Amino acid sequence: MLCLGWVDGGAGMTENEAIEFMKRYLDADCYTDKCVNAHNIAINALEEIQQYRAIGMVEECREAVEKQTAISREIIEGKYFCPKCHNPMPYPGYCGCGQKLY
Repeated sequence: MLCLGWVDGGAGMTENEAIEFMKRYLDADCYTDKCVNAHNIAINALEEIQQYRAIGMVEECREAVEKQTAISREIIEGKYFCPKCHNPMPYPGYCGCGQKLY
């Protein structure tokens, strides 16, 4: 017995629709254990991708980590500035641009 969930091959299906489709047909009698396992892997992968996208891109994450690493303030004419955006920073801490400074 074949389980056919859609005729057009899922063209235009969103990730959420694909997840729901796979969950709906996961318990179908026509699936073998191998097919059920493949569905579970695909569902988990799609859900992880959605979580990853919600957090942000790799570059955004890298930038956020870099900004959390404290760097030295610049001294120009006896005053302290953020070396990233050049805002005045008289005291160590986080600059308005998000960079941590010491």
